Amino acid sequence: SPIDLGTVEVGSAASVNIEVGNGANVALWSRAGDGSGIGTLSYSLATTAPFSVPGGTFTDAAGGVLNTHLLTLDTSTAGVYTRTLVVTSDDPDQPTRNITVMAEVVDAGCDCDWNESGEVDSSDFFAFLADFFPGNADYDGSGTTDSTDFFAFLDCFFEGC
Repeated sequence: SPIDLGTVEVGSAASVNIEVGNGANVALWSRAGDGSGIGTLSYSLATTAPFSVPGGTFTDAAGGVLNTHLLTLDTSTAGVYTRTLVVTSDDPDQPTRNITVMAEVVDAGCDCDWNESGEVDSSDFFAFLADFFPGNADYDGSGTTDSTDFFAFLDCFFEGC
């Protein structure tokens, strides 16, 4: 099934553990029911930017625990990403397995872009005031709208994002 890292902000850490292992049924296919006679799985992982996986060749014995590998996402650039994680192995039944990996990296935005237009301008100031006076501008997340919210908004407004 696909691996979806969801929506993450630019600069945030984003990764997921993936597990790969030898799925041979040791009870059914081995001589003594313990994996003897079943070959060790050898495999490698590959994907393309902005995703990355460890390089090299890995192995897993039949009946063993799954190997865990870290799939990471470079979140330095906003965008919607869909790539393929390729697991290449010496498994005669499935030598290549393609898994879709996806994520959306979004800009964190700017708290003083009050009207969410994409830029901070006088419209944001007037929109904030329109929400402030009826008590709907809890800028600092304290649960109340007060002068602290007003001054925090002004600091952001004049500094810009």
